[in-house]
Amino acid sequence: MNWKTLLILVAAFILYLAIGALVFSALESPQEEEAKAELRAYKEAILSNFTCLSEEDLEKLVKRIKNAVERGINPLHNVSSRAHWDFSSSFFFSGTVVTTIGYGRRSPTTEGGKDFCIVYAIFGIPFTGLLLSIVGKFYQESFGRMRGHLDRILCDYCSVTKRKVRLFIVWLGVGSFTYGLLVLAPAGIFTVLEDWSYRIAHYYCFITLTTIGFGDYVATLDPKHDTPGALYIIYDVAVVFWYVFGLSFIAILISTIGTREEKTAKKLMSSVSYKPNSAHRETSSSKNASYSIEGAVELTIQDGLIEPAAYRRTQFSSCEEPEGSTKVVLNDVPPSVSRENQPGVKPNSSINDNYSGNN
Repeated sequence: MNWKTLLILVAAFILYLAIGALVFSALESPQEEEAKAELRAYKEAILSNFTCLSEEDLEKLVKRIKNAVERGINPLHNVSSRAHWDFSSSFFFSGTVVTTIGYGRRSPTTEGGKDFCIVYAIFGIPFTGLLLSIVGKFYQESFGRMRGHLDRILCDYCSVTKRKVRLFIVWLGVGSFTYGLLVLAPAGIFTVLEDWSYRIAHYYCFITLTTIGFGDYVATLDPKHDTPGALYIIYDVAVVFWYVFGLSFIAILISTIGTREEKTAKKLMSSVSYKPNSAHRETSSSKNASYSIEGAVELTIQDGLIEPAAYRRTQFSSCEEPEGSTKVVLNDVPPSVSRENQPGVKPNSSINDNYSGNN
């Protein structure tokens, strides 16, 4: 990659970030200002109603509540509610560490906990990456089998002869099914268990599986519900396993999108850096031509010379380039008919030169 390509990509990246900044600012800034105004008005109302409470004491209370929230303690419930560092909660936290989701709502507060988190992540993240790669290979093999079956169905029963059309339909169907299984269906479950709207639940699933992990929403059973401790453990374990299988699929999806973007970028860069004129294209096409009769003999003319014959045997199908079709090209030409051994033909001469020499 040359410096021009790198410069264009960096400029495009900055432009993309700028577009995101403009959109997010336009959408979120008015609500932020409104929330600030409401908070100021509420604080003033508290100070006016409770004259014995000074502004300094109120600020101390707010700081205590803020610190509690940052440590993962919900101030809306009493301190005897569900512990945040019991086994199931710690299991859930361990899953967010090794998968690099890192919601940020809960983190170690002791020095020993912080030191152990570093060591735990150093060994746990590579191990999780290995597990995700194995699950990803399983997905790819499964997708390949599904793609083959769907391609044959479209070709044989639906008469879709265009290979690109079939490929688009297959990937759309496989991707939609898997996205529904690993993102849309869990969002419906979270809607019931977490008392979220489906839109928020879908947002949480996507933000989690892409490892963005803002932490504004976290899948933990509502402590207002009278839930047995065993159910907490099952729920947290199930969510962690959902992380593993969902992350593998999202990684494949993002990798596929990235590959397409890379191919598109290469095409754009090649078209910008090199544009041959029409005369050059005509000259090149006249010097390199191929004439073939399917099932018979393929003759190639390059730079005015007849190349050795290539005998082609093809397995035909009713569809254009169907999945599983095979082509066998036999290029085992005896040395006696190679270019160097053709009688009366020099390796670097053209047909016209040989013809004029014979005359």
